[in-house]
Amino acid sequence: RVHVRVLVGLTGDRRLQVVLGAAHGQAGCGIADFLEVLEVAVRVATVHALGRRLTRAALDPLLASTRDPSPDVRRAAYQVLRERGDPRVLPALLQKAGKLQGPDRAWCLGCVARLIQHADAERRTRALRLLLVGVQRKGAVQRDALTLLHQLGPVAVPEILRTLAKATQSSLHDSWVARLERSLVRQGKALVPALLKELDDHPSFSRRAHLAGALLSRLGAAAVPGLVARLDIARTGSFDKCQHAGRILRAIGAPAVTPLLKSRRHPAPLERQRALD
Repeated sequence: RVHVRVLVGLTGDRRLQVVLGAAHGQAGCGIADFLEVLEVAVRVATVHALGRRLTRAALDPLLASTRDPSPDVRRAAYQVLRERGDPRVLPALLQKAGKLQGPDRAWCLGCVARLIQHADAERRTRALRLLLVGVQRKGAVQRDALTLLHQLGPVAVPEILRTLAKATQSSLHDSWVARLERSLVRQGKALVPALLKELDDHPSFSRRAHLAGALLSRLGAAAVPGLVARLDIARTGSFDKCQHAGRILRAIGAPAVTPLLKSRRHPAPLERQRALD
């Protein structure tokens, strides 16, 4: 508290030096105390100083700074949380995002997307499942969840397909399912490797493989090379998976013709026959 009062007698760069000095243990007070100073520049510097401390104790003041009256301080807080990449703040930010508007909402969503990308598998899965629950609601919560899933791209594909595969037959006609599928298709060719992996990892008769195939057929020409390669049983290890790739290619139609003609010259007789079929 003494150091906070001392700041009143300092100006400009000297104040920032005191804050940054506190970050390296050169001042005898908690860094968070500087968040009480009226000057915005000092509070911004405090936020960045807190970001240098990789401790749990630094997270609470950083989260509190996302509610600061100054947009400069709030933006700095989201930036620091994003750069730290600590997934422990994900639940708080996910809960907060639906209540925000304007730039704060964009800063918060960008921060959440980055944290999910860098989280370990368990935390990422937990966060994605929370987002997919949000997709099934209405209004701002659904919009935020769809925005985040779109930003995450291929990372979110396994959990999205798991959720769609578990959906009941009646819920498949709900608007959230269509919006989620449209969000996936809009990502275009970037999604193809993740969907092809779903074909490789799951039996061709499974619901997840069926969903992945339906999305690949909607992606059209971008999916053709990977599907043609899966006509080779030596690669897939399963005749059923070769047949499934062929069915998706038939659904794609004209864009698949030229690659299939090239496959007619493949050295493997079975792949030549599958291309002809």
